[in-house]
Amino acid sequence: MTISEDSVVHVVSPDSAESLAELLSTAASRLDAAISASQTHWMRLSEVFEVSGTEGLSYMLDPAARSVQEWGVALASASRALMDAAMFSLPDLVTRREALLVRIAEVNRLWADAASAVASANSAYWSTYERDSESSTTTAAQTRRMDALHDQDAANEAVAALQADIERFRRDVDEEENSLAGRLKGISGGDQVLGAWDQEVRVSQTSWGFSDQAYPGGPRTDTDLTGNFEDTMSEAAVSRLNWLSMVDAAKAADWVDEHPEFSASISFIDPEVAARLWVGLVSESTRGSGDGGGEPWVTGPLAQLFSVAPFAIGNMNGLQARDRDEFNRESLRQVIADPNATEEQRDAAEQTQKALERAAQQSPGGTIVQLIALELPANGGERDMRAAISVGDLDTAQDVGVMIPGMNSSVSESIFGLAGNAVNMQDARQRVGNPNTTATVVWMGYESPTELPWDGSSYVAEEALAQAGALSLGRFMNGVDFSNAPAETTIHAHSYATRVASYALAGDEFGGAKVDHFVMYGSPGIAESVRTVDDLPGVPSDEVYSTKSAGDQYVSPLITAGNMAKSISTEDEGWVGVAEMGELESDATGLDNVDPNDADFWAYGDRNVFTSDGVAGHSVDKSKKSDGYWSAGSDPIIDGARIMAGRGDEIE
Repeated sequence: MTISEDSVVHVVSPDSAESLAELLSTAASRLDAAISASQTHWMRLSEVFEVSGTEGLSYMLDPAARSVQEWGVALASASRALMDAAMFSLPDLVTRREALLVRIAEVNRLWADAASAVASANSAYWSTYERDSESSTTTAAQTRRMDALHDQDAANEAVAALQADIERFRRDVDEEENSLAGRLKGISGGDQVLGAWDQEVRVSQTSWGFSDQAYPGGPRTDTDLTGNFEDTMSEAAVSRLNWLSMVDAAKAADWVDEHPEFSASISFIDPEVAARLWVGLVSESTRGSGDGGGEPWVTGPLAQLFSVAPFAIGNMNGLQARDRDEFNRESLRQVIADPNATEEQRDAAEQTQKALERAAQQSPGGTIVQLIALELPANGGERDMRAAISVGDLDTAQDVGVMIPGMNSSVSESIFGLAGNAVNMQDARQRVGNPNTTATVVWMGYESPTELPWDGSSYVAEEALAQAGALSLGRFMNGVDFSNAPAETTIHAHSYATRVASYALAGDEFGGAKVDHFVMYGSPGIAESVRTVDDLPGVPSDEVYSTKSAGDQYVSPLITAGNMAKSISTEDEGWVGVAEMGELESDATGLDNVDPNDADFWAYGDRNVFTSDGVAGHSVDKSKKSDGYWSAGSDPIIDGARIMAGRGDEIE
């Protein structure tokens, strides 16, 4: 676990600040001299020209002169601010940065030596143990092994302490830069930027993003519109979160109430940035004392965020699930207790609470249930609410599955049932004999469409919701990969969610997610840009699977009409599937969404299409007529568990 020097932020050079201060001082002096000379010459105009009605001519330059003089005062003030920084604060920060770089080299060396010593001691111990487990040589080797492990623990503590100091340094640099920026008032730069050797820097901003060169002929860095937007949102969200953690609590609470849209921006924070931010926040916060563990935060920035904006931590991709769960449960508690919560907020919160209770009650004793995400904006409708629940410890699981529902889904209508589906998948993992620790997440993190155009403002034949959902899914999966890197990940997508997930796995444009396995259930057609399995770079092509029940396929107009009539008359959707109907709707609108069950999708090689015996319709839940795709013990959920365990070759 080495620390990169790049993790230590750079500091403005004191010499550069001093040079700029001198330039501003010179500019202020010259500006003052220039306006004085201009006024002198202007006043002499009346001595040269005598024109009736121009008696006020001598005063016409006064407003401009006052503006220029005010700017001169601003320049002088900025010069003093820069000079103060160059003499005091910046040199101290430079010294601290240099000390951190020295510590990085020392701690990296210490950690590498400790890791090497542990490996050597382990090898020596087990070698002597196999020859004679009771010998004095084995005892001595065991002592050296324990000493090496203690040294490694000390090295890990040194790494953690250094990371905390690096994050504290970053915050101090941010604070100094913000303070300095606040003192540089009343001045602004021009539109010409100079780089090396006083050459004009080529910087272009277009509707597609940015293209930069530090100097003519130098390397060009291109940032597309999406990348620039995400970077900007990430920086803004971190800045605002830091502000919320330090400003007066009442002021922070008022700001959060006035800006319900802020919760959605948290997911834009890069997982690596989020992890560094967390280290810094923890280093400046304390928990209450007690013997039970898990005491609440009582001082510092985390105590304030826990009180006024727990969602800001709970929805940050890249943090440990146990920490996100702690803050999200507080968000849930606050919404349920809030008499001013909207009906949509309250419905979603209450169903989420019931889903957590269901997952805990229906799982084996000791199963960890975590609330991984919770967004309940006050200005949102039913389909704007977001939630994700993990059944199993997401931080330590060796196999992680993410189940994503399809059309007609929302937190208030679906999260309770989805929690049961996650329990079913965990049960299926035991049925197939998977020895690995597992966690199954149900992710209601996007706006799903309605089934048909007249059911709502959006429906299954649209691509926009799938693309927006893919971006959110990509950020979530990247966070899971960062917080639990060794885990193998599987996406289980049902119905319209197969379109969402296929966009996310199709490359960086829509999320750039990467997983080890991808399973599609009852797909109405996947992302329009994905024509074959090879168009999914985010997952190995031989680890893509698809299934569609016999009743979920279009056979003939007569049979389909009959099944629809049975479904309506019996109020049992198990009679009819709509996957193929969804594909027909897309075709009718001019889209061409490939069916992953068709031979053309697989291009070449094996078709990883498996049957869903016992499932007659499109539902994930058990109906009066049949099993659902994700009902307890169903054929497709058992096969999904096998795929999740890396045993896709066993499915049929």
